[in-house]
Amino acid sequence: MTPDTVAKKLIETRRCPGPARLNLWDLREGLKDPLAFNFKHWSTFGNSIHFRSNGAPDWMLFAHPTSIEQILQSNQRNYAKPARFRSPFGLVGGLGILTSEGELWRKQRRLIQPVFNRSHLGVLGALMTSSIVEQVSLWERTNLTEVKDLFAEMSTLTFRVIGHALFRDDLTSHREDFCQALEAAVDHISFQMNCLIPVPAWVPIPQNLKFQKARRTLDAVVNEIIERRRRSTPREGDLLALLMASVDTDSGESMSDEQLRDEVMTLLVAGHETVALALTWTLILLAQNPEAKSVLLDELQSVLSGREAKMEDLHQLPYNKMVLSEAFRLYPPVWGQPREALDEDEIAGYHVPKGISVTVSQYLTHRHPEFFPDPDSFSPQRFLPENEAKLPKFAYFPFGGGGRACIGNHFAMAEAQLALATILQRFDFQFSESLNIPTKAGCTLRPQTGVPVRFVSRGRM
Repeated sequence: MTPDTVAKKLIETRRCPGPARLNLWDLREGLKDPLAFNFKHWSTFGNSIHFRSNGAPDWMLFAHPTSIEQILQSNQRNYAKPARFRSPFGLVGGLGILTSEGELWRKQRRLIQPVFNRSHLGVLGALMTSSIVEQVSLWERTNLTEVKDLFAEMSTLTFRVIGHALFRDDLTSHREDFCQALEAAVDHISFQMNCLIPVPAWVPIPQNLKFQKARRTLDAVVNEIIERRRRSTPREGDLLALLMASVDTDSGESMSDEQLRDEVMTLLVAGHETVALALTWTLILLAQNPEAKSVLLDELQSVLSGREAKMEDLHQLPYNKMVLSEAFRLYPPVWGQPREALDEDEIAGYHVPKGISVTVSQYLTHRHPEFFPDPDSFSPQRFLPENEAKLPKFAYFPFGGGGRACIGNHFAMAEAQLALATILQRFDFQFSESLNIPTKAGCTLRPQTGVPVRFVSRGRM
């Protein structure tokens, strides 16, 4: 027996800890509330857990930053997005950048990346600011005694921003239809991901029929965006123009209509959902923590004196960014990421079998007491430069990491900073119900119910 074989045998005998084989009731518990399920087993078994079950394939969960770095970055080629993720999301995004793999993904990433480079953010920033100001002005003209849903209003804002900044189009007339259809699509994706026995799309059950109607609405909006641009004067410098003008360097062919639709759909869905959730959770956290809100308002008054925030202001608003960073820590819109091991590996000294699902969870690791003392408390000071510098890589990764990190992370963070700074100067928020808002961990980390709120005008600061 060779030394390599001996080492391999030793690894294989180091079975990763985990609970006894899960039955269907245990699996149902995990699907109903994955955050509580993961926390319960993390507190019992530690940072590396192997789940074995009688009713589903095994999977592993890793919570330590070193393990996460191996999965998402240093050995990322061994960990692909699994079919149980790609297939449900592909029902909406097709083979867009979120779900594609291999050479197609690399080609699309190279094509789209320049639009989101830091050097291009200045151009996008002006469009973001003007869109935010438009939406804030619309809120000011509405009946402010009316109770609104906070997440719905933040979604309206970010839908306006994504339309203007990335597609140079006013999409607000489509917002209500699109977002209602997206709600149905997100529910269907969660349903498909959580089915122990997948249900084919052609089976005429209510879930499938509802989704098919939602998909037609989403497609209609995206196709209209594309067709309207094709009929208009050609423009340069925005994402849609870049996608429509793209040519494959090998074949010389333009992007197919289907691929163009998939990329526009993916960026439209992901681009507005993430920031809308971040703003929603941030405003809830500030309402729960009035001292932090007071510090932030003082900073905004000192730097902006009531005017809208612009890209060139952001470096003078460090506390604004710290507040958002802490909100992303506590409520990361993308709360977990599954992968599939393409070959066997060793993580944290434990054997990872080929083909097993491997999960990392931002929500879990962001609450790791080794890196975040009193982890459930809201403390923007954690993100002072000297404190942030002490964090190991992947202790904090709200936008993922490695080659599959969110392509629009700088765009999203800048948009959130601009929006929060502008909104808070114009409005306070009166919440109609308890501020203890339960979470719903589906495709993203949403409030479980609506968040009723009244916008209270501050006037001009």
